[in-house]
Amino acid sequence: MNKQLVFDQPNNNLEENKILFFKPTSVFFNSLNIFLDSLFFGCLAIFWCFLNSIFIKKIGLALCAVLSCCVFCQKTKAQKAPYSPSYSVTITLDSIDRMVDNYYKETNDTTTTDKIQRWAAKRKWTKEVASWIISPKKEPAFCPPADVLHYPDWKKQEGKIIGNIDILTLDVFGAKATDTLKTTRNWLEKAANTIHIKTQSSVVKRRYLLFKEGQKLNPDLIKDTERLLRQLRAIGDARIYVKKRVKLDGTFSDTVDIEVITHDIWSLIPSAGAFGFNSGWMQLQERNLLGFGHNIEGEFIFSPDSEQKFGHRAKFESAYLGNSFSVLSTEYWNTYAQKSYNAALERRFLSPSMRWAGGVEVGYRRWLATPLSENDTITPNFFYSYWITDAWGAYSFPIKNEKINNGGRTSIITAAHFTNYYFINQPKISADTNLLYQNHAQMLLSVGLSTRKYQRDFMIYGFGRTEDIPIGRRAVFTFGKSNTDLETRYYAGLELSKGIKTKKLGYVRASLGFGSYLTTEKEFEQGIFESKFTYFSPLLCLGKWRLRQFVRGRYTKGFNRFDREYNDINGNAGIWGISNDQLKGTEVGFLGTESVFFTPWRFLDFQWAFFARADIGVATFSSSVTKSPIFQGYNIGLRMYNERFSFRTLQLRFGFYTGFDDAPYYLHPMIDNVPRLSIEDFDIEKPDVIYFHKGNEGR
Repeated sequence: MNKQLVFDQPNNNLEENKILFFKPTSVFFNSLNIFLDSLFFGCLAIFWCFLNSIFIKKIGLALCAVLSCCVFCQKTKAQKAPYSPSYSVTITLDSIDRMVDNYYKETNDTTTTDKIQRWAAKRKWTKEVASWIISPKKEPAFCPPADVLHYPDWKKQEGKIIGNIDILTLDVFGAKATDTLKTTRNWLEKAANTIHIKTQSSVVKRRYLLFKEGQKLNPDLIKDTERLLRQLRAIGDARIYVKKRVKLDGTFSDTVDIEVITHDIWSLIPSAGAFGFNSGWMQLQERNLLGFGHNIEGEFIFSPDSEQKFGHRAKFESAYLGNSFSVLSTEYWNTYAQKSYNAALERRFLSPSMRWAGGVEVGYRRWLATPLSENDTITPNFFYSYWITDAWGAYSFPIKNEKINNGGRTSIITAAHFTNYYFINQPKISADTNLLYQNHAQMLLSVGLSTRKYQRDFMIYGFGRTEDIPIGRRAVFTFGKSNTDLETRYYAGLELSKGIKTKKLGYVRASLGFGSYLTTEKEFEQGIFESKFTYFSPLLCLGKWRLRQFVRGRYTKGFNRFDREYNDINGNAGIWGISNDQLKGTEVGFLGTESVFFTPWRFLDFQWAFFARADIGVATFSSSVTKSPIFQGYNIGLRMYNERFSFRTLQLRFGFYTGFDDAPYYLHPMIDNVPRLSIEDFDIEKPDVIYFHKGNEGR
């Protein structure tokens, strides 16, 4: 009997099918999960409508996306929740995740060729003839081995007492966290290890661990610690092993020992860049000062054509202070366009198990405001400066319900955020001019639900290092009050996001946000609507080569924004590899796809990958995005990277761009680098307005 994409088993098999249902006491969370799943498909529908409105401009085709989602949801059946009212049916992305895998496993016999093979198998001679004609199916070659994707099973040791914690810090070259027996290959690697000051074992034990000797073992804290170690600038990879103690009589003790292995990466990074033919910058950064984990940067900027020919920047960022997981940072800028200095102390929700987070910041900033476009010859340049005071705090209330958590950890998080901007120099302000430069004090509050879990993977944004993929959901409602020089306003915003990862389909993350101020005259100001999604495929094996496909998109629309406010799709924010004034607007959107072929080639331990990328986008300050030209960017090239170093990926690429006024297209080779990227997490921290670019201030 053919099995279909339908679950009709009795209620006692629901746990096996992993379909997410809730009891009446959890109706709120059930409804929220369904709403987030609707958001997931709604984001895809928004992008489809957006692209159709650009290229085809027919409302009928634009509605096809919404109708397709409805048809898909109607054809996907799910069993009624055993604890829900009789009229309710629950369909969630978590159940779709499981059903997709089951579909691949259980419906392989529904094709025409499968029916022929079943019929032919009844007789020996027909079976033989069928074997000549019909080739056996080939499953896609998914690459990652199980030991890379999955954590060890620490559940059996849960609750046991932690005895000794041994720290093993590995040099840059030679042994790795996954192969501690590997040795250096030549005198150059040995010399580099001698020069490099590796992370101090005492620093790892005192500052970076979420557990201590004498505590009961918590598997979640072990996983979180390993992930946090990999996020540190000076550490490339980490592994944690739980070792059983054996008594004299041969039985296992209630005490276990833990071994933490960290692998350092080269932390001293020189870099340089150019702004033009005769201007540029040079920078030196040490990400692991004397092995204590502190980060220090120094930058020298030169521009002979500027009124201030030379500038500089300095930054210090501490390692975690003690075992508080708090970071102290200071930064100083001195260039013609920017002068600033600030100090900040912050503790984030680095782990879902943390109960509180917060931070304070004090700083001074002076910026040079220039026209938003080179074609603007009317707006004069002017300087503006202000003091900023910022403080926030958040508290997490964990929810200990396995059905709600669904394998992750869920918390309700409340937070407060106070910001004060006091302008020292500002242009003349009126009811409709230069409203962006007002003094203002703002108090925001937020309440949200966050579910977080992580999976290991590799060859996503790295070339082989272990990467932690966030999976979960996030819903945040933010509200508050803002007092400015001219008026009092109230803010409200809602942000929703969800991410899933399956073996067959890959990873998808979708988010939706809407926020606006409301004046006392009940008018909306500085509003924003934004929808984003990110996708990457499973890693496929093509012989010794590896292939991964990426797709990402974003649509942002601002309404009743102030002068000099804009969003853009320049560079990493949209059309990759270019910066142009035409890519700015109050309504922008883009869709990009990239194929990355990881090669088996190695030269001096540098790994190589070919890539091909295509981006399209629109940007406009007018009332309709359909009036914008269609900007396009195409890139092919070669990347090289060594996971033992912490500098950016170096790439040689050929870029082709079209749709711009200054030229119909241009094609030229470029040598640049790619910043180390990561996937946005589902944590909730500082309450803030949804981001929209302001004037000339950097991202």
